[in-house]
Amino acid sequence: MGYLYRRKLRNGKPGGIWWMKYYVNGRPVRESTRADKETEARRFLRLREGAVARGSPIPPRIDRVLYDELGADLCQHYRTTGRRRLEEVDDRLVHLNRFFRGRRAASIDPVLITAYVARRQAERTKLERPTSNRTINIELSLVKRMLRLGYENGKVLRVPPIKMLREASPREGFFEPG
Repeated sequence: MGYLYRRKLRNGKPGGIWWMKYYVNGRPVRESTRADKETEARRFLRLREGAVARGSPIPPRIDRVLYDELGADLCQHYRTTGRRRLEEVDDRLVHLNRFFRGRRAASIDPVLITAYVARRQAERTKLERPTSNRTINIELSLVKRMLRLGYENGKVLRVPPIKMLREASPREGFFEPG
């Protein structure tokens, strides 16, 4: 079903890392085993071949999926389902993109989310119109939805828990009789 090989270097000598080639639904897949020992590489190849035989999804690039790709998937989801206005989503993504752009999706964890919240709260003092906890919660819900879509599409292995902030109670008494 598959085999191992070493890529040749520019000087013609074989490289130190073993690569594997196997087939999924008749299409060849080439992937690094990240191993320099043949026995480790052969074990990794057998795992992949077993996953193909069982029909399990093989996620070769989960560790390389970026936040940007998840953001594009989120916009595509809202464009096709029509559940949210794209203008509103784009406005919310501006702040998220500033912080998360270029990061790997697998690195988004509760610690990073807390750092984002702390940064958004620190911006309150710099702005003439402070950012409310409600606004930050809406942005966090977009991150949550983005990660869930990534999980459903097989691009993310897990969705980390994201804690929401306490929001102020709604205002009352806009209009008074008389």
